[in-house]
Amino acid sequence: MALERGIKIDMGMSEDGELQGEVVETGERDGGGGGPWLIDVEYYVPELEIGRNGRQFEILAWPAGGRLEGIVFDLDKCLYGGEKGETYLKIGSEKEIEAIAGELRVSPEEAYQIVGKRRQEIETAEGRRSTLTETVLSLGLTSEWWNRARNDCYTPENFLEPDPELVTALEKVVGHYRVAVASNSPHVVAERALRQLGLSEELVKRIYVFGQDDLGMGKPDPTYYWRVAERMGLFPKECLSVGDRVEADGVPALQAGMGAAIVSGPEGVKDLINGYLMKNEGVL
Repeated sequence: MALERGIKIDMGMSEDGELQGEVVETGERDGGGGGPWLIDVEYYVPELEIGRNGRQFEILAWPAGGRLEGIVFDLDKCLYGGEKGETYLKIGSEKEIEAIAGELRVSPEEAYQIVGKRRQEIETAEGRRSTLTETVLSLGLTSEWWNRARNDCYTPENFLEPDPELVTALEKVVGHYRVAVASNSPHVVAERALRQLGLSEELVKRIYVFGQDDLGMGKPDPTYYWRVAERMGLFPKECLSVGDRVEADGVPALQAGMGAAIVSGPEGVKDLINGYLMKNEGVL
């Protein structure tokens, strides 16, 4: 049985890559958004064991409700990977800098320096990692322009390849849970990437697809995950976040009240779905 008391966890990574956190009692669980962000200490698992015994995923924490109703998948380096996936992201990032340079009327090299300096200023002031979008908007560029620019910067059709095994796994999980793909990419780019991975139009329509432009914010803000759950018609404590990065897909999801699993990439997603979720039917 899950613990009834609420807790807040100040989480971080140790030098050897282990997720660490300090547990602080906060009284009864309220389940609401806006903080303090609560998770249940009973399901907190600090050790990452990806790769041990062939397992390609690690569950950091099970949803505090004890039963799973919704799964929130990250997109980049989670549902696709490999050399072509890396090239896709690298070229997209380079085009983003070129777009910023054009809008600021400076060279790409100058734009890179401007963005880097501004990002460091934000992180120093806030004491946390900042997103590229947050940095760009702080330079006075509009979210409307940024979303349009990013739609043009990323061309999954030129790099990503169909993954039939991933499609089969997603078809299975969609039949048992509410499923979302939540990305910092724009909504249109995320949908194009899913189609390029081989998902049919019917399957894409059965999945909740969220881009940063849909939610008005991006990872690693915990409110991002709260809004995803809300739009799925679920409580965060009924959801499991699945992604490749502890700092973006793990910690903020836990802070929002979700469970969280870290995967090695698409192979980890398949392993999690086929080797665990479909066998346990959402029960811890």
